[in-house]
Amino acid sequence: MQQSPYPARNGHLAGKVALTVVAADAVSKSVALWALADAPRKFPGDMLENSLVSSAGSWLGSGAAPTMAALDVVVLVILAGLVRYVSNPQWAFAAGLAGGAAASDLIDRIARPPGPLRGALIHWIETPWLPSFNLADVAYAGAALLAVSLLRPPRTT
Repeated sequence: MQQSPYPARNGHLAGKVALTVVAADAVSKSVALWALADAPRKFPGDMLENSLVSSAGSWLGSGAAPTMAALDVVVLVILAGLVRYVSNPQWAFAAGLAGGAAASDLIDRIARPPGPLRGALIHWIETPWLPSFNLADVAYAGAALLAVSLLRPPRTT
């Protein structure tokens, strides 16, 4: 993909991607809360199970939720400051994925019980080889993979 001579357009791209991530994560959590309220659902082959897991502090412990909320704010501030200088749409897309994931997690930490900045994240996807996760976590992972692929030097043939 070519570099854009209009970095502001890439900022708009990052914003649209971030809003899409926030919306998709919110909708998926709402559906999961509705569909999985009674019991977990297993998929054929026992490779994937959907059940609700609520974690206020994630894998760091319940006291880490305010720290994680602060880190989400830091990520959002840094990305908002840098994205206007991004001239590559692929980097803008990666920034949008990361920003949307951070915003989605921050919304959960502010709006969900047990209280502001300690709110629980709703993780609804489980596999035998990974901890439970949600679409915001997938967006974070996608942003990291895309960023790593963009750091590689281009191939010369």
